[in-house]
Amino acid sequence: MTWDELLDAFRSLGGIADNVRLGDGQYGRGIFSIDPSKPVTLHTPNALQVRVTDIEIRDGQMRVKPDRLGIDEREFFEAYEASFGWGAGGYEESLQRQLAWSALPVDVIARIKSMGGLDEQRFLTPTVDLCLQDFFNARKFGRSGANYAVPLIDLVNYSSTASGYTRDGGFGVKGTFADEVLVCYSEADAWSLAAMFGFTAACAVAYSIGIAVALPDGRKLSIMRDTHEFVMEDGVRIPIVQSVGADIRLSYLALRMEGHPDLPRGIFRRIAERLSVTQADAVFDGIVQFNRNEYASLLGVLGNYNGPLVRMLEQAVTYTLGT
Repeated sequence: MTWDELLDAFRSLGGIADNVRLGDGQYGRGIFSIDPSKPVTLHTPNALQVRVTDIEIRDGQMRVKPDRLGIDEREFFEAYEASFGWGAGGYEESLQRQLAWSALPVDVIARIKSMGGLDEQRFLTPTVDLCLQDFFNARKFGRSGANYAVPLIDLVNYSSTASGYTRDGGFGVKGTFADEVLVCYSEADAWSLAAMFGFTAACAVAYSIGIAVALPDGRKLSIMRDTHEFVMEDGVRIPIVQSVGADIRLSYLALRMEGHPDLPRGIFRRIAERLSVTQADAVFDGIVQFNRNEYASLLGVLGNYNGPLVRMLEQAVTYTLGT
């Protein structure tokens, strides 16, 4: 399937692809504007999205499980993955990434595991199933409580300064782009990008690692990294709080926000007041210091080794610490 054939099939099934071309740039293969003076619109409707659990590998090819999609939609998705996804270098990229993670030195793996936030399967010797998991870790889109593969949209590369996806009846990207079409995948921090996508970048926010903290009154505060779980209050994202007996759970906790240095502390103070947590500033400072110590320890271990993945992880830590 050629790019033009792909676009013809995509449009015939309800997709929108205006002023876009496939190309290679500083982030590798991606989507570019044909005419930078005109707006780009790329939209994959829900009908062309495939639930990740409905996808399998048969005879080396990515297939949709029987009776899980319309015939035309299934043929389009399988042709797309063969020509532009799994079968066009996607499997090999996932294989090499899984090999690199599994080949990290034992003490580096132990240090990362102690910090949490990474599925331990990331460090296993690659299999086809693990490569498939890695492939979709970098490409899955959450909708209605499930994860989906979203053709064409998954070709758009990341920028922390770009706008997010449009979500009206599907996933899309809109805007005017001087060259490459870019999108901000999520409110992830540099460490999350490294863990999920295998690359890192400077981000406007940094979150706490997953930890449990003893509060002054004896209760336990558990901090997760579920950054998609939040509510909006006065235009500010507030993590979801669950309190059961002596245990309090925060879906996440931001420790640094570029341009808003006092906001993370202010959010924590708001949560602490609602939960009658005393000495909120001291608790927050302790969490910040613990995170810095953990990342500094990881840097110390990484400094003993070389290699592209090691260097990327070092950069992720530097970005996370804002140094």
